[in-house]
Amino acid sequence: MRVKICGITNSEDAVFCESSGAEFLGFIFYRGSKRYIDPSAALEVIQKLKSGTKKVGVFVNEEVEVVNKIVKELQLDFVQLHGEETPEYTAKVKCKTIKAFRIMDGFDYGIIDEYGASIPLFDTFSNNFYGGTGERFDWNSIPGKLKGQYFLSGGISAENIKEVAASLRPFAVDVNSSLEREPGIKDHNKVKDFFDLIGSLVEIKRGIDDV
Repeated sequence: MRVKICGITNSEDAVFCESSGAEFLGFIFYRGSKRYIDPSAALEVIQKLKSGTKKVGVFVNEEVEVVNKIVKELQLDFVQLHGEETPEYTAKVKCKTIKAFRIMDGFDYGIIDEYGASIPLFDTFSNNFYGGTGERFDWNSIPGKLKGQYFLSGGISAENIKEVAASLRPFAVDVNSSLEREPGIKDHNKVKDFFDLIGSLVEIKRGIDDV
């Protein structure tokens, strides 16, 4: 199962998460976030990463010209849009996109079809934050036909990753606050334990497949 670790703010955390097994690293360019990183600082971090690690820039209702400028300067692999961006806006982004949808009761999953090739990301709705709440929404609301096609975020931790892998089977999980010591600073022990647990789940699945 692919893992995206978001809220990266420094090289030490980035390299450790990468070496632990994170395929995607997220850099938040939304100034309203406690995990905001300046693009110039993010570039210094990115230059220390391996070429195969996917760099994701997270934006919230930013001017598309600003987004594309940062994409070019940092050579981002994905842009994650976490605000009220429209399908028309998304089409103007000069990069692969991940469109976040904040899930509440009665959410219409059919809306994701309007965003074309964007990979959907499902997170928990909050009146106060655009993400990073660490809260879980009703995962049972996700249509089964979407298995393997979305990022899952919101309240994912070592305590429930087995459930996620076994029943939901998203394209990737997006983890942030549950692996932190404080906002923007990762707890390397938690990161290690999380990937060790995922590794054990993979071994179990391989064992079943071999029977």
